[in-house]
Amino acid sequence: MIPNDLTLVPKVVTMFESIFFSILGSWIALLVGTGYTGAPTASPTAAQTAPTATVTSAPPMASPTPTKLAQIVTPTSVPPSATAVVAPSPMIEITPTKALVDEKVSIRLINAKPSQIVTLRARALDDRQVVWESHATFQADNAGMVDLVLQKPITGTYQDLDPMGLFWSMGIESWFSTASAFVKTGFTPTPINFSADADGQLLASATLERIFVAPDVTQTTVRDNGLAGIFFKPSGSSKYPAIIVVGGSEGGLGFGRNNGAVLASHGYATLGLAYFNYPGLPSDLVNIPLEYFETAILWLQSRDDIQADKIAVVGLSRGGELALILGSTFPQIKSVVAYVPGDRIAGQRSGDNIRNQPAWTYRGTSLPINSPIPVEKINGPILLISAGDDKIWPSAAMSERVIKRLSDNNFPYSYRNLYYKAAGHAGGLPYMPTTEETRPRRHPVLGVTVTSGGTPKDNAFLRSDSWPQVLNFLEKSLK
Repeated sequence: MIPNDLTLVPKVVTMFESIFFSILGSWIALLVGTGYTGAPTASPTAAQTAPTATVTSAPPMASPTPTKLAQIVTPTSVPPSATAVVAPSPMIEITPTKALVDEKVSIRLINAKPSQIVTLRARALDDRQVVWESHATFQADNAGMVDLVLQKPITGTYQDLDPMGLFWSMGIESWFSTASAFVKTGFTPTPINFSADADGQLLASATLERIFVAPDVTQTTVRDNGLAGIFFKPSGSSKYPAIIVVGGSEGGLGFGRNNGAVLASHGYATLGLAYFNYPGLPSDLVNIPLEYFETAILWLQSRDDIQADKIAVVGLSRGGELALILGSTFPQIKSVVAYVPGDRIAGQRSGDNIRNQPAWTYRGTSLPINSPIPVEKINGPILLISAGDDKIWPSAAMSERVIKRLSDNNFPYSYRNLYYKAAGHAGGLPYMPTTEETRPRRHPVLGVTVTSGGTPKDNAFLRSDSWPQVLNFLEKSLK
């Protein structure tokens, strides 16, 4: 019999309501716990706000109030995440980045790891397109810096504290070695590429541009009156003291051109002068008339931009001998710089033997071979640069004889010999590669094998130490 008492229905409904709301509450709590917040809405004209969770209650029923769900609070903003600090990259600093060849350069590596072992490298091409390279390994300081002014290398192509060591210690591959100098046939700037590496990884690179003549210096090829040379002069309307620059037994115009250009960059008018082994001139150093150089002196004095009473001569090797001869012959010469010179009039040399051919003539007469140069007749101050390990000829002993002769004759002007005990037959511009100079090589004119002596380090020191003294000497005697 089916019960007819309907009073049980509300109780049953109430029981089902409780079960329904219990299940619904658990379901909502599960969704909130997993981060579900419903589909966010975006406004095309306003920034999207942080999404919020919304809890919807069941519709009211004639039943007991269901269990109240906990209110869910969603933050309206999110704290920004932490930003990682990026360390600065290693960098090579070169000061200045464009420099005259005789100018010192500061090179530093910064932002390496503290105490990191780093190798710095330099690479350049000469005008024959021959590659020259050097390297030096350092330990960075606690700040991750390598400063070539302050630190000496652990190992490398040079060993001592030397800010310009990477320059003069450049060498070429031994299989390609020709025992020749870094060749410059013109005045195009030479880029030197520097790099730093550690553990086989490139850290940084930079480039220095080396210039061989200042931008304001003009150059003119000279072929007047049988002369062969290049005339350099700073731009402007001023009158300048003049310097004749001559090379040695290799002949040609190389030493006169390169050194003349740099001296002109320091405020002089210069004449780089060839006197043999050059087109239109004798092929050998035999019977060269001193009148040729007298013509050069008069050519300079005739110019409106030259101080006619301030002319000097700078020469190397046989050119050093020639500088002393010219100074003692022509009173217009007021200052002499002689690199590794002889003190006597030499003949044309072939190895260790002297041919019976005179090198110089004057007024139709040969200058007697092996006769002392009368240096006491020079009409101005004299600067000599000599080398104790000179394998070409004993420039140190010969320079000392010049000094003694000047002293014995109470020479009225200043004179000095800069002596470099461990250096070989070298001179001229500083901070150029010297590694090939010390190798035996075939003389370009004499055809014999010669050796200059010294070491790359000592020959580089002769150049770098004497050059500023040469500039100072010229300034005092000409300006």
